[in-house]
Amino acid sequence: MNLTALFETQKLLDAEIEKKHPAPTGENRLRKKILATLTEVAECANEFPEIFKFWSNKKTNPQKGLVELVDILHFLLSIGNQHRKVIVPVEDMRKSGDTEDCMIDLSFNISCIEFVEEAYSSAFFRYVELTQLLGFSWEEIEQSYMEKNQINYQRQEAGY
Repeated sequence: MNLTALFETQKLLDAEIEKKHPAPTGENRLRKKILATLTEVAECANEFPEIFKFWSNKKTNPQKGLVELVDILHFLLSIGNQHRKVIVPVEDMRKSGDTEDCMIDLSFNISCIEFVEEAYSSAFFRYVELTQLLGFSWEEIEQSYMEKNQINYQRQEAGY
């Protein structure tokens, strides 16, 4: 796994987005990215209802969940490029909690990125842990990220 390459790939996409959608003076893009990331975490959770929706019989949809996990990664990499990039030794990470706790901790750490020095690294760690807890290999995440990255370029070309 090469996180440096992922950060660089995201940097190129972000530059393309910035060309087509320049930030108005005074706009806090970091804060918007934080909110977008939190939204993607919630969308991901909704694709794994068996984790927390005790009131529902809706079944988990791992493929849709993978799409949402990759959307989270796009924003985490973008935030890292803009704010506080910390390369985390992902290969050394092991599952340490349950999925519900991991999603809550991920959301909390994302919420704190703008204000707490360690929050970005903690969020990234919890993201990688979440992918493992949900049964995805890092190779699956990377491959899906690259596929979605191409879709994001196509969307920019189409005026998304």
